Formats: sequence, structure tokens, C-alpha cells
Amino acid sequence: MQETKRCIGVFTASLDDGYQSTIWHAIEQSAREHGFGSISFLGSRLGSPIASEASSNLAYHLANVGNIDGLIIIASSLATFFTSVDLKEFFAPWADLPRVSIGMRIPGMSDVIVEGTNGISSLVEHLVDEHGRRRFAVICGPGSHDEAISRLHACRNILEQREIPLDERMVIPGSFTQESGTHAVRILCESGIPFDALVCLNDRMAQGALEELSQRGIRVPDDVSVIGFDGIESSRYSLPPLTTVVQPMHELGVTAVDMLERLMQGGREEHISLSCSPLVRESCGCGPRFNYTPNFHEIPRYASSSEHQAMFDLMILIRKGDYNGLIMRLNRAIDTTGTENGSVDRWNEYLSIVEHHCENTPLAGDMSLSTLMGAARVFTNEKIGRYQAAKRIAAESSFETLRQVSAMLAGAFELADMFSNLKRGLQLFGLDRGYLVVFNRKKGKARLLMSVEDEQRSDPSFSQEFDYAQLLPARIGPVWRQGQWILMPLVYNDEPLGYLIIPIGIVLPALYDVLQEQISSNLKGTLLLEQIRSHERTLAEQVELRTKDLIRTNRELSNEIKRRTELEHEVMEISSKTMERIGQDLHDDLCQHLLGISLLASSVKKTVLDHH
Repeated sequence: MQETKRCIGVFTASLDDGYQSTIWHAIEQSAREHGFGSISFLGSRLGSPIASEASSNLAYHLANVGNIDGLIIIASSLATFFTSVDLKEFFAPWADLPRVSIGMRIPGMSDVIVEGTNGISSLVEHLVDEHGRRRFAVICGPGSHDEAISRLHACRNILEQREIPLDERMVIPGSFTQESGTHAVRILCESGIPFDALVCLNDRMAQGALEELSQRGIRVPDDVSVIGFDGIESSRYSLPPLTTVVQPMHELGVTAVDMLERLMQGGREEHISLSCSPLVRESCGCGPRFNYTPNFHEIPRYASSSEHQAMFDLMILIRKGDYNGLIMRLNRAIDTTGTENGSVDRWNEYLSIVEHHCENTPLAGDMSLSTLMGAARVFTNEKIGRYQAAKRIAAESSFETLRQVSAMLAGAFELADMFSNLKRGLQLFGLDRGYLVVFNRKKGKARLLMSVEDEQRSDPSFSQEFDYAQLLPARIGPVWRQGQWILMPLVYNDEPLGYLIIPIGIVLPALYDVLQEQISSNLKGTLLLEQIRSHERTLAEQVELRTKDLIRTNRELSNEIKRRTELEHEVMEISSKTMERIGQDLHDDLCQHLLGISLLASSVKKTVLDHH
């Protein structure tokens, strides 16, 4: 009997920012390389005061020992409003599963975290020492978030060591979203307290801050230096490029999968800490820098096995002086990296490693090391530019597809039409499988309303209910064990509607969130319309039934009236006959009495006459 393929579950809050999507992409890529199936439960931030986010967390409760063999939790994204103690309590129901937390230590489970305090401390020192900044403002994270607390503590420590006061009015809470960064800058500017350095404890808040500062005519970095934390890809393209602390996000995801595999094989609880590195760009006040580190000497831990092999191959080709072979092999290597994790810019670092290992080695042919490396760097940066252009084109194409899908869904007012359009829409995204499930009123039960590969038009009246702990009906089985899938909860405000299970395949992870909202609102509308029409049909049936009852009752009443009329006629006839009979009897008796009286009177008269 063939062994069932192991499947891992992934809990992530959303995929609309670079931090979560990069880690998530690394997990899915690594799971595929390990031969695992996977299903990502796309929920939201735990404890969120936003009704729709709180409802989305139903996705996490669909995971259980019956549908996954291990669990990876991107805790740093889920825990915006939760402490590690809150997280321990929330994840207690999954204690029977091997579990790995990313970004936060949760008692009772393995974890892989980053040590970010050194990086943020280094950049704060950089602002003080290199740029002479003295009036600091900080946009911090949620007050209960462990990473936000440690980063803020590191900032305070450095400023205290340098005897630079930090006005508490200039420490503004944020929620790690771009909007909270924008809002925080408004508060800082409206306070009237001058500042020349702004420390943002993540890149998304920093991007919101940069936009608001620009709109207010505050120049960065001339008037205010700005730094962030995370090193998401978009921070490279902000205006100006953002100085930040780079987290090894890809390595976080890969390490978590490796740890989970060891746990599923019976291994013990592990705790791993990865280091972060400061990355100086222009938002702090430094001038433009080349996008590589010349003193990179050792292959970093985040390099994949294919990247390892490519670097060794490049060293051999350089020593041979093979220019054409070098460019061709570098081209394949960058393409492979783009497919694996998308971080093609890291090849500038890898080329520094290659150059270091070839420095003291004689080269064959007429080409010098500087010529070969110069050509390699020019080609790499040109390739990175083409890669970014291709990503932009793919993004534009994906958004155009989303627009078409949204238009198709918005134009559907019947459930059957919605299912048909949703199938076509998912197929436009290249998804040929998928399952739409809605919850039944009966607790723990759900119905499969749509299957993408089913050629027949879905009819909700024929769908059978099943326990939603199974995720899908038994006749379909656990398809998520064969490949990589994502489960998106469908909610409307605080109302859970159901969920959609589809294969991972959309180019931009952020589109999952947009598609989720679009399907949720459209499903709610069509279900509501269907409910109204169902009520109308029920009412019509009741009216028809009542009408039939009234007709029948009226007919019976008419018959009853007719019968009563007939009975009244019978009674009247009997009464008349009775009265006639009684009258006749009375007449006969009276006549007899009168006759008798008459005879008696005659007799009396005769007797009287005789006496006289």
C-alpha cells in the first residue's frame, strides 16, 4: 500500500506585504522540494478589532490532525495584537501537531526567529555618527508585539548611551501597516515638535511615512533621515531608496520547513536565531551605492544548493577565461534564482564571493579577472533590470485579469451564473482546479457548491453536506496532499460564509487577498438574492396553498349553505305540513265539539220547552 504523502499547514495573516509573502513563498518552495503537500490557511491578525479580520480567523480553526501532519505559523504577522502568552493559549488546540513558529517565541513549540536589535542599533548609531541627527522620532509597532518591543528598546538604549533625549510625545504607536505610518507622521507634524530623524520599526510604516513627508514638503533625507526594518523588496524602489535592516526572510521560511521535517520524524523541540544586517541606502542621507558588497567572502546560509553549484561553476569558467561560458552559466543561474525565490539581486553578492575566490588564481587566456567580473556585473544588473520589468509586466497582466474577473463576478446575480463566471475567472489565472464551500446552519456542517473541474453547472440544491473538518467531501478526498494549495475564508463583515480552496499559482500573492474580498462580497450578494428569491418562492407557495385552502373552504362553505338551505326548506315543509295537520285535527275536533254543544243546546232547549 502506498504511503500517504505528508502535508504541512501554514498559518499566515495575509499576503499583501513583502514580509509575509516572501516568507510564505519560501515555505511553499521548500515544501515542494521536500516532497510535501501543503495547504496555507489565509486568515488575519489575531485579536483584531476589525470585524472582517476577526471573522477571517475561522480559517485557522479548519486545520486539524485529520488534514495536516505539521504546522508552520508565521507568528510575527499574526501577533499584531497578541502577546506570546496569548499565542500559546490560542494555539493550544494544535498541541498534538508538530509546530514551528516564525518570528516569535511561543512556549511549547519550536521556533526560528531573528536577532534584530543589533541591526537597528547599528542604524541609529549611523544616524547619530554619520549624519549628526539629534532630534529623534519613532514609529513603533503594537505595544504587545515582542519584536516591536525589542526594537524600540534597542533604539532607546543607543540614544541613552549617546545622551540624546527621546521625547515620549515623539514615540507614536503603529500597527506595521503603511496606513499607520502615514497617520503617525501626521501626528508628529501636527505636534509642532521638530525632528530630524525618523526610525520606523518596519518598512511598510516607513513607506507610508515617506509618502506623507513628501506630501507635506518635508525633504528626505535633507530635512529628515528615515530608516526602516525588514528589507522587503519594495523598500529598494521607494523615493528615496530606504535605509533598512534586512531580515533573512527566505532563510526563515526554508529553516522552518527543515525544522518541521525533523519534528515530524520524531525530533525534539528546537530554537534557532538568525542574524539581520543593516543596509544603507539614500533615505538616511548617504549617497547612492552600488548594489553589491565587495567584501563578501563566504557563501551565506540562505544560498540554495543550486546557487552553491552555480558559484562553483562560475569560478571554474573564470579560471578558464571562458567569457561566453561565464555569461551563459550566469544567465541560467539568475533565472533559477528567480524561479526559486525571486531574489535575483543577491547575485551581486554572489559575484563578490566568486571574485574573492578567484583573486589569487591565474586565469587562462587573455581575459583579466577585472574584465570578466566587470562583464559579469554589467550583465547581472541588466538581467536584474529585465527581471524587474518582467515582474512589472506580469503584475500589470495579473491586475488586468483581476479586473476582468471582478467585472464577471459583479455581473452575476444568480448562484449558477456566479459559479460559471468564477470558474472562468480562476481559469484566466491559470487555475484549473478549485472548490467553493459554504457553511450550513447546522453546526460543523458545510456544502460544496462548486468544483472548477466539474463541467456541469453547479446546483446548490443538489450539493450534499459534510463535516467541514474534512475540508472537502469524502468523494473528492484530501487533494491538498498532492501539491501546494491555499484556503481563503469567505466572510462578509462579521459573518462567515465559507471558504475557497485553490492551487497556488497566482503571480502576485497580494491578489489572493483582493480575490478573497471580491468573491466574499459577490457570494454574499448572490446568496442574499437567492435567499430573497427563496423567500419569495416560499411565500408564493404559501399563498398558493392558502388560496387552495380558501377555495376548498369556500366550496365546502357553499355546499354547507346549500345543504342548510335545503334543510331549511325541508324543515319549513315539515313545519307547514305539521301545522296543516294540527290545524286539520283542531278543526275536526272543534267541529265535533261544536256539534256536540249544538246537540246538547238543542236538547236543553227542548227540555226547557217541555217543562213549560
